[in-house]
Amino acid sequence: AGIAGDSIRCTPGTYQYTSIINSLDRIQSFQWKVNGVAVSSDSNLTHLFTAGNYTLQLIVQTINGCYDSTSRNIIIDSVTANFSVTNPTRCATDLNVQFNNLSGSKFGIASYAWTFGDGTVSTATNPAHLYPGYGNYDVRLVANSVHGCADTFNIQPAVVLHPLPTVRINGDSIHCTPGTYNYSSLVNSIQRIQTFQWKVNGVAVSTDSNLVHNFAAGNYTIQVMVRTINGCIDSFSRTIIIDSVGARFNITDPVRCAINLNVQFNNISASKFGISSYAWTFGDGGNATATNPIHTYPGYGSYDVRLIATSVHGCTDTFNLAPAVVLHPLPTAAINGDSIHCRPGTYQYTSAINSVNRIQAFQWLVNDVAVASDSNLNHSFAAGNYTVKLIVRTINGCYDTVSRNIIIDSVKATFTAVNPTRCATDLTVQFNNGSGSKFGISSYGWTFGDNGSSTTTNPSHTYPGYGNYNVRLIATSVHGCFDTLDLRPAIILHPLPAVAITGDSINCKPGTFTYNSNVSSIDAIQGYEWKVNGSIVPAQNGVLQRSFLAGNYIIGVKVTTSNGCTGEYQRSIIVDSVKALFSVQRPIRCGSTDLAVTFNNLSGSKFGISNYKWNFGDGSPEVTSANPVHNYAAPGTYYIKLIAQSIHGCTDTFALPQPVIIYATPTVAINSLPEVCAKSSLQFTSQVTSQDQIIAYEWRVNNIVQGTATSLTYLFPTAGSYDVKLTVTTQNGCAVIQTKTITVRALPVPAAAPNTAICIGSSIQLNAFDGNNYSWSPATALSNPNIASPTASPVVDTRYRVTVTNQYGCIQKDSILIRVDKKVGLQHSPDMITCRGTAVRLNASGNTPTFIWDPATGLNSTTGTSVTANPDLTTTYRVIGISQNVCPSDTGFVKVTVGDVPTVNAGPDLVINAGTQIVFPTTTTGGVTGYLWTPSTGLDCSTCPTPGFTADQNIRYRVSVRTQYGCTASDEIQVTVLCNKGAVYIPNAFTPNGDGRNDIFYVNGFGLAKVKSFNVFDRWGKNVFSRNNFPAGNSSYGWNGRVGGMEVNTTTTFVYVIEVECSEGTTIPMKGSVILIR
Repeated sequence: AGIAGDSIRCTPGTYQYTSIINSLDRIQSFQWKVNGVAVSSDSNLTHLFTAGNYTLQLIVQTINGCYDSTSRNIIIDSVTANFSVTNPTRCATDLNVQFNNLSGSKFGIASYAWTFGDGTVSTATNPAHLYPGYGNYDVRLVANSVHGCADTFNIQPAVVLHPLPTVRINGDSIHCTPGTYNYSSLVNSIQRIQTFQWKVNGVAVSTDSNLVHNFAAGNYTIQVMVRTINGCIDSFSRTIIIDSVGARFNITDPVRCAINLNVQFNNISASKFGISSYAWTFGDGGNATATNPIHTYPGYGSYDVRLIATSVHGCTDTFNLAPAVVLHPLPTAAINGDSIHCRPGTYQYTSAINSVNRIQAFQWLVNDVAVASDSNLNHSFAAGNYTVKLIVRTINGCYDTVSRNIIIDSVKATFTAVNPTRCATDLTVQFNNGSGSKFGISSYGWTFGDNGSSTTTNPSHTYPGYGNYNVRLIATSVHGCFDTLDLRPAIILHPLPAVAITGDSINCKPGTFTYNSNVSSIDAIQGYEWKVNGSIVPAQNGVLQRSFLAGNYIIGVKVTTSNGCTGEYQRSIIVDSVKALFSVQRPIRCGSTDLAVTFNNLSGSKFGISNYKWNFGDGSPEVTSANPVHNYAAPGTYYIKLIAQSIHGCTDTFALPQPVIIYATPTVAINSLPEVCAKSSLQFTSQVTSQDQIIAYEWRVNNIVQGTATSLTYLFPTAGSYDVKLTVTTQNGCAVIQTKTITVRALPVPAAAPNTAICIGSSIQLNAFDGNNYSWSPATALSNPNIASPTASPVVDTRYRVTVTNQYGCIQKDSILIRVDKKVGLQHSPDMITCRGTAVRLNASGNTPTFIWDPATGLNSTTGTSVTANPDLTTTYRVIGISQNVCPSDTGFVKVTVGDVPTVNAGPDLVINAGTQIVFPTTTTGGVTGYLWTPSTGLDCSTCPTPGFTADQNIRYRVSVRTQYGCTASDEIQVTVLCNKGAVYIPNAFTPNGDGRNDIFYVNGFGLAKVKSFNVFDRWGKNVFSRNNFPAGNSSYGWNGRVGGMEVNTTTTFVYVIEVECSEGTTIPMKGSVILIR
């Protein structure tokens, strides 16, 4: 799988990347991931990218489950040109304007280009520009990113210079209470003030010349800002205070049931600027001036309380709470029931209540968990500590809480005995106590079934004899609870059987031997188990019959009674052996002088050899040494015998199956030619006579082993004298060496040259040396293939091979490679046209990866197959394809023609009366050749520079201009149409005679939304025509002059009353007369 698509995009957006698949099987599934997140399962990826670095991953899977994954890194660049102007509209004499660059790019800005609207430019990041005088100045910023992306930002106008107005505020600085207050502006301005803006604490609240505002308590900063008709502003601020006070309090435990009648009052009064004094009345005739008083009431009841708070400015507020304090007596509660229970179960606890008021609610809690709401508690308890809590509440909300701690105990008696059923004479039994209790065991009571007892935790008891014994354990907890466990029987004791083994302790040689068991037992024997050296072996009950090898053995038998008791016995036995054996060093040997034979004694016995007797087969006396060396008088055949005797007197005899044989030395010769050429082969053959069998041939050339066959074929690598040595080895140790000297003639040294590269279409001379005859191949593109130095003119890479023969007839071959390089073959973009500030992409290709562009002016890079050019002036760029081989580099030229970016100004926005005819005063720069106005509604021309327009409705026009280079610019103008009576046309006469001219009396005009009402009356006030809510300018909605469906036959005057609605929503009433002419 592969991914096709651009690696760099200049702006964020939705882009498509396509999959490139090479697969024999059908692709079953696609999965696209962007930065590791799965985004699509289509064959191609269409994805919305924001600016940033991305890793695209495509995973494809065939119908057979095979898959491939490929990744691609892409860059989504972005660049936004933007700037602000410090104090862009000013009325000061300071004409030095600071421009603040707000441009940004995901990957950084490479350069900036400013034009300031007064014919000057800059490339600084944040320039400060000194203007020549007052006026309106348009400023443009072009930002170029590090990837060559560009964006243009225009402000028209960016700088407006006028004199400033001055303004002040008139009104009181302090008010005692929140409310609505009036502040007026005092303005001094040469130019008419167009707008006022009032702010309170930075929030805009009014656009009138004076401020009327509702203030809450607090500190306020009032600011007024005025703007002249030319946009110059001034502002002035005043600080005022709006005071307030709020009396509030709360009471600690205002409703209580205790005998404590002291009530704490907590003052939470507040004032924006602080409280100066307090006045309390407590509802029982008492009063106080403290901030947070404590008042003691005379008795139970309900009491109303009042607080008056006075601020530092003398403002007061009163807070009444009725009733504020309510006092009730508390109930008392108690819990009846046992504090300790011996075992888990369900137990009852009852409530004991003393209360003046009726108890409304009960709540029982066990370990803080609510479990019941009845007056008494019935609850199931597991073993443990518990806190039982009762909460009671009266009908007046008074409550009391009481708690009791109780204990639910538990105890469990249990024990085990170590080896409770046994057959040993050991009558002492260990008991292991496993008893437990939630709160611990305080004591134990044991009875062992033989009148013995104990109180220890884990007793050890010795029984008087064999038998069955019942054991009891009583465990008592720390709270006196107990539990009993009886085991019947707990202990069973049986006697052990006795056993022995009969049979021989020593045997002279390995074999099968029988051993019997001798058993004494009160109980019947149920089973036997025999072991040899610790391993169980098969046997017939009390008899072991088994085959033994030589060695030491431990025989054991284990018997088991009917009650499971066992007895064991072991015996050690010895099985002796002796074995006579020896070997001979080289029993068959070769050589008339090699007559001393060494004998290696290999005899053995499990328990050692006492003596030996040797017979060497040549009539010599017997020898008793262990490993003798015997010297034979001459070559021949000899038979040997050995007798070995063990320390137990056992003997064994060994006769060597094959005799000792000694052969005479063989004779050897070498047959071959006396000389050969270097790097040629020569065959050598051996000629051997021997009684012993030949087992090895070794050929050496200059003492280096080259072969092990009866003959040798050897390739001599270089010229010189060589010693060929043959070593012949017989089966029984004879080795004979024969040597022969060979002369090797030198080969010629062709030294073919050169190995090089040429550019296609070139020639080169080939060279070879050190010969009498030469032969080159292939002969293609050679001047003469049979000379030492032919001329070669290949058109593709060619390897030439040469064969050279010298005066000895020796032949040597060599070769050279002539590589034929291709030319660069440069291809590049054609000449291009662009607009100033708009980059174009220049491409180059050819037989090289390296391209150099110059001059660097306007280029984002001077190297690469694709660069972007953004020159300010028409520039011819040179591109050089740098050759990567012996061929020369290639050069080309691309001319980038730069056209000026035009400017267009449609003029200021217009506010005109409906029906007014105007011509748009468009101005342009930069050689504009074409215009387009959109929409064309109402225009007398949409492709001319200054179209005419009759005001009819609110509309925004855009004018777009284009130069001969295709550079464009645009501007917009808003036309706001004001409707008035002058925009309404109502005729004063009409002629309904059917001639198609002035037949209908209707309303027409400009800037009209609709006719709300249209009524015609005769001279007596009778309504002869009426219609409501219809479009203006449409004669089909007008009056055709008929009255009651009949024509008026004489010239008559009628009165009309009309209401029209303008496009901006205002209503205009119209009243007049019209003459119907006949």
